[in-house]
Amino acid sequence: MINLLPPEQKKELENQEKLKILIHAGVLISTFFICLSMLFFALNLFLDGQLEAKKIIFNSQLQNLDLETEKKILEKNKLLNEIFKFEKEKKDFSFALKRIFDNLPEKIELKSISLEKTKERKIHAYLTCFAQTREDLIKLKEVLNREFEKVSFPPEIWFKEKDIDFTVSFVIK
Repeated sequence: MINLLPPEQKKELENQEKLKILIHAGVLISTFFICLSMLFFALNLFLDGQLEAKKIIFNSQLQNLDLETEKKILEKNKLLNEIFKFEKEKKDFSFALKRIFDNLPEKIELKSISLEKTKERKIHAYLTCFAQTREDLIKLKEVLNREFEKVSFPPEIWFKEKDIDFTVSFVIK
């Protein structure tokens, strides 16, 4: 096609054409950046939602873990308290056994012993013993009455002279 326009108009048409191309390129680039920013905004919203969901799940699990940990700690504390209580009672029983054996006359044979703690925090002792003579039994009674409380012998043992099997109970102060 032959262009018969003067050179000034030709130049103006070329400039207009370049301007149109430049405007189209600007619109395309602007559209690209607008779409890119919208994509980043949508991605940001999605990631914020995911992060918030993870935080909720984490806090829920942390709370469950805290409850489980607290439950375990309470169980361990209960066990420790029972151990301390047992240890204290063990000390009390050790002390009671020492007092009994320190005060038991040599001629009395101990067959069995039973100790139990009373509500008043005293120890009630039950002994099953053997004495060869009544004099040994009387000596034991005197020692026990002097050292302990509520000493109790069965009355029928006082009628025997020799080879006396008996039980005695008393409270350790």
